[in-house]
Amino acid sequence: MKKYVLVYGSIAGLILAGILAYMATMSHSTSNDMTMSMIWGFVFFLLPLSLVFVGVRAYRQNVLGGYISFGRAFLCGVCIALVASLFYVASWEVYVNTYASGFIDDYTQCVIDQAKMDGVTGDSLATMTAELQSDAHTYKTNPVYRMSYTIMEVLPLGILISLISALILMKRHKGDNQTA
Repeated sequence: MKKYVLVYGSIAGLILAGILAYMATMSHSTSNDMTMSMIWGFVFFLLPLSLVFVGVRAYRQNVLGGYISFGRAFLCGVCIALVASLFYVASWEVYVNTYASGFIDDYTQCVIDQAKMDGVTGDSLATMTAELQSDAHTYKTNPVYRMSYTIMEVLPLGILISLISALILMKRHKGDNQTA
């Protein structure tokens, strides 16, 4: 399974890194609408994470003779998604530490501006602003904190795709009544 996890996870991770580079380039040349960037980013994550399904299927067909339990399929898928997510986190770390050191400040300001447009004022706005600025400081100064947020952009979707893939691809030998 390790070979399939590394191959398909790496390919998906490289595609995710490429999408990140493309989106980062586009965000510098277009308006700074972070909401749309996040929506498009999520949509674009589906393409490379579809390799979870492809990788699990290839493993089932090429190594296991066309049969795989739900548990093994799910584990394989999650591992592929984890490898891809680690590529994404590494790419984000390079990007945020070289080209986008002001990203979190821009994001924080975008959230505050949106809250103002939604009618948040007074003490509520002041409290929210203080919390966001504190989080932004931690994001800038604590790489583990930043990486944990970054991996949560991709990995939950990868886990969901792993679950769906395992449900679709599980196939037991006839007469095998054991559970995964």
